[in-house]
Amino acid sequence: MSVLEKYIQADDGHVNWWSRQGGDVAWKDIFSERVYRNDEFEVALLLDDLAHIPDQEIPHWKTHNIAPSGGIPEEGITNFVLGEFVDTESYSDQVLNAVTSLNEIVGEEYNKSIFEALEESDPTHLVIMPSRNEQDALLDSMDALNKVFFERIDTESIREILPEERKEDVEGSKSALFELAADHLGNEEAGEVFEPINGVYDLRVVADHRSASSKWERGMDSFGISPDTANYREAYCNIMEQLSESIIRISDAIDTSATEDP
Repeated sequence: MSVLEKYIQADDGHVNWWSRQGGDVAWKDIFSERVYRNDEFEVALLLDDLAHIPDQEIPHWKTHNIAPSGGIPEEGITNFVLGEFVDTESYSDQVLNAVTSLNEIVGEEYNKSIFEALEESDPTHLVIMPSRNEQDALLDSMDALNKVFFERIDTESIREILPEERKEDVEGSKSALFELAADHLGNEEAGEVFEPINGVYDLRVVADHRSASSKWERGMDSFGISPDTANYREAYCNIMEQLSESIIRISDAIDTSATEDP
């Protein structure tokens, strides 16, 4: 997947994963091609599509060309061989859609938005799976995730919908979201649900300083991932899965409470 790094980092490049295995890579207005990744995080491109890549970009792709160690991406077979659509979500979309759903459910229950609107300048495109299997690449994704998750939480809006006894414990965006979750789940269950959210917050601190080893260990432990892992892309998948599940549990609790209220 490291072949994609150039297009992720370039201002005139673009990489978007629209499903678990399917994505698009583009550069300037010269080419845009569909790619797939397999379970070994190798990127596959059809030979017919390779012909569409301009001559000046071919050396870059040749440099990253390897003998595959994994299988053919299943979603590539579904799309190109069977001619069928795939309905999986990319890991980043799974989290961002869970955040959107939570905001909508809160809006229906309290007539409040607890997340600020996404701006064009927000780095949603950098929340994607790391193209390099390196710790710094994972931390870059976590830093971008922090900006589109924690930094968009509207603390004051949450404070306004909390009971008085919970408002006192709000110190910032993360604690505001916790108090909202605890108001519907209870403190003990909310603490469990918040493990992945706390983990992402710890990794965000590491991303800021790149030297907070205790935060790295605690953050990875929150996801049941060894701090000594060398599989950073796989770690990303686990982190995003668990984070989205936590957000969905909070949404479900609020939705259930709304249904049960007389």
